[in-house]
Amino acid sequence: MKTILRPLIEIDAKKEFLAGTKLFKLIKGKMHKEYYEYTLVRLTWEVDYMMLIRKIDKKSNVAEYGIIPEVLKSGKSIINKSSFRKSLGNSLSGWFLVV
Repeated sequence: MKTILRPLIEIDAKKEFLAGTKLFKLIKGKMHKEYYEYTLVRLTWEVDYMMLIRKIDKKSNVAEYGIIPEVLKSGKSIINKSSFRKSLGNSLSGWFLVV
């Protein structure tokens, strides 16, 4: 099965991201390009916040980014593009959503 990546910056601002969402980050070196695979997971100690964990190998992951939720006028906390911008930077350059 072919993996389709869409730049995170192009995703609709209102889209909500749920636990289990897959993202890739492009890492560019002088001689090569590499993609790191991340999964959005819910924190066990904080209901509203999530974390991006990076897959190291088949058996292990490492937590790398805490994702700050967006609080809607209704009071509901969600993870959306604004949440990723707060945590990963405004440009979201090099970040891709698996579609």
